[in-house]
Amino acid sequence: EPAIEALSRAVRIEPEYEEAQANLGVALTRARRFEDAIAHYHEALAVNPDNVMVLINLGNAYATLSRFNEAVMCYEQVLRLDPGNKSTQQRLEVIRKLKW
Repeated sequence: EPAIEALSRAVRIEPEYEEAQANLGVALTRARRFEDAIAHYHEALAVNPDNVMVLINLGNAYATLSRFNEAVMCYEQVLRLDPGNKSTQQRLEVIRKLKW
């Protein structure tokens, strides 16, 4: 996929390019390559740990893989940063129902 190739080149050149790491995570998620996406979301968060969109995307990737504890941690961090985020609150409630 051209987007994945281009973004992969960008992060090889500049690993701390947060936006490219995050966008590569999104492209990999769309390609259903969730483990690879997770790695790039973590790279983006290493640069900016308070990036709410990356935390949401990371949580969603974990949830898709049924890694619910990790998804919950991401969503809880989102809500610490953005307490009014209703969609994340709803995701968290759904996962808690699935877990228990």
